[in-house]
Amino acid sequence: VQDVKKQVQDKAQDVKKQAGQKVDEAKDKAQDLKKQAQDKAGDVKKQVEKKVEEGKDKAQDLNEANQAQDKVQDVKKQVQDKAQDVQGQGARPQKKQAGQKVDEAKDKAQDLKKQAQDKAGDVKKQVQAQDKVQDVKKQVQDKAQDVKKQAGQK
Repeated sequence: VQDVKKQVQDKAQDVKKQAGQKVDEAKDKAQDLKKQAQDKAGDVKKQVEKKVEEGKDKAQDLNEANQAQDKVQDVKKQVQDKAQDVQGQGARPQKKQAGQKVDEAKDKAQDLKKQAQDKAGDVKKQVQAQDKVQDVKKQVQDKAQDVKKQAGQK
């Protein structure tokens, strides 16, 4: 009876030790996953900040392009006014020259408008990228929560 009792106690001790090891392993794994999640979240945050900065730069460029377009409109108006004056005086060569300037101003305005649209498209893409980054960040946080729950259950 003493031997059986001793064997049962030894077996219980082994089981207790193994359970302790499994709990420790689960804690370590949870710790590792938590650290990985934090690292990932940090990386994501840096990416988001970088994209936001780039977006601000693009917005600034877009603003400058719009200002340039306004200037072109002013020049265009001046050229048209000048053409009106010249027409009033009946001078043909100057009118032709003024017409060329109007065409040049129109071309330049067209180019600037296209550049502004391109930049606006880039900014939109960046905002979409930021949304994706937020989704990834959320997934990482959810995964970390699941791992914590599992570790807690073990």
